[in-house]
Amino acid sequence: MATNKKYIEWLENSITNKYINHFEYSEFQDLQLIGNGAFGEVLHAYWKNQGCYVALKSFNTNKTTLKNIAKEIKLHKEVDFHSNIIRIFGITSEET
Repeated sequence: MATNKKYIEWLENSITNKYINHFEYSEFQDLQLIGNGAFGEVLHAYWKNQGCYVALKSFNTNKTTLKNIAKEIKLHKEVDFHSNIIRIFGITSEET
């Protein structure tokens, strides 16, 4: 449990320090499933505030640790400049 707290703090600090952008889930509409796997699913969505379509990657937190999610975000941010890499714009959380 302490490990999860560490990565929650990392995510919160990353948002506060503008390393990661946080978007409201309500900014996305017309969500359609593209595909799914053992760790989650990918959705096609219209991003209202930007006027474009994006892919939303959803993680099944029962099977994916916060450590793995943080690791994936860090890797994406390291190669965000390359034209052959899909960009990460930020994170959101589904409203419950």
